[in-house]
Amino acid sequence: MKSNVIVYSALPMSGRKIEVVKEQACLNELFLRNMGFEVINPYRNLKLIIGENDTTVQEGMIQRSTDELTGREIIRMCLKSILSADILVVDYRGATEVSQGCMAEIAWIYLFENKHTIVIMDKGNPNTHDFVSGMADHVLTNFEEAKPILSDLLDHYIASKTPASQDLSIHSYMPHVNGNPFYCSCGANIFRKLKSDPAVFVCNACGLQYRGI
Repeated sequence: MKSNVIVYSALPMSGRKIEVVKEQACLNELFLRNMGFEVINPYRNLKLIIGENDTTVQEGMIQRSTDELTGREIIRMCLKSILSADILVVDYRGATEVSQGCMAEIAWIYLFENKHTIVIMDKGNPNTHDFVSGMADHVLTNFEEAKPILSDLLDHYIASKTPASQDLSIHSYMPHVNGNPFYCSCGANIFRKLKSDPAVFVCNACGLQYRGI
């Protein structure tokens, strides 16, 4: 089961090894999922982003595309996915050059008042710029620093997405996952379903929502 508070997890690709990008993306996804977020990780299958035979990949390294159409299509694909997210987390650590894609993602989500951006940036990063610090809600050096902020945002979105009581079923459930009782992050294990979307379980104790998969 997953929470319905969604994070789009972004990081720069240009000038970096494919396997390094994928590993960093998966570690970030794990961290965020353990906090209770649902995560969009666009780097799980990089071939879906850069294509099977894309010339932006040379000897295992992702190069900045010299094909303007290819570059725009990659950014457009990512921006469409961001629309479904509540929070954008951009992890610039390890970047070797300025990331046009991450800049576009930060600018895009800035247009929406109900979305937030958290940037993780190490010292001396080539993406250090007033544009980034001006557009992001928070700029931090690592995920541990970001954890309390992310936790507050999780609570904020849970509260804003809590359904009206009339949308909750009158029956309670004790769901199981792989044969084991499922517990909410608050420790409770009694849930009700949404009438409008029976695949969504709502914790009776704290209101956190999970979607059955």
